[in-house]
Amino acid sequence: MLMVLAALLPASCQRTPQPAPGTPESPPEATEMPLPEPAEANDPLTSLASEGQQAFTSLQVRQDTHHGTAWYQGSVPARGSTAYLYLGRLGEGASTLRCVIRYQGTRRADLGQCTVLVDGIEVGSFTPTPNRIDQPTDGSVLQLADIHFDEVRPILLAMVGGQSAIVRTADGATIPLGRGELNEMRKVLAAYLHLQGSREVAPNPAP
Repeated sequence: MLMVLAALLPASCQRTPQPAPGTPESPPEATEMPLPEPAEANDPLTSLASEGQQAFTSLQVRQDTHHGTAWYQGSVPARGSTAYLYLGRLGEGASTLRCVIRYQGTRRADLGQCTVLVDGIEVGSFTPTPNRIDQPTDGSVLQLADIHFDEVRPILLAMVGGQSAIVRTADGATIPLGRGELNEMRKVLAAYLHLQGSREVAPNPAP
């Protein structure tokens, strides 16, 4: 009789059967979480260091026998404004890496502060140390200034990863760099990281 009455009740009035007390509910389906990629896979310094051995053998070298130092650099134009890296190595020991800003024009430029744009986006500014001022026979002015890699690390990493860059001096003079110049910088940086070991040039801790 009860079964007949239940069949005659509207669906809205019928109760959904509940599990008996103490009956465990079905566990939720397990969801597999993707494993995080190793930190090294996303570390640009480690990636560059892996290119270093081959890059090192392709660099131009100049020996300073007086100081026992070898200086390495990529292919650098003999004239005109540009930027490049050079690597110094004392015997088989410590290495140093510096970035050179070279400006050549009809008048002196203010290299007191240089701003860098990579692919049209400003990535930072720095103040290089004046190195030398020459006056070539054509009447132009040639200026050299440089700065250590550690002081411009994020800027240089952005530059070698871009397609083009512009170094703009404090008074608005510009030094355009194409993919070719940036590739030469990348080779020197990769060689330096290879020699130093990626752990020794890990990013500086925040103050």
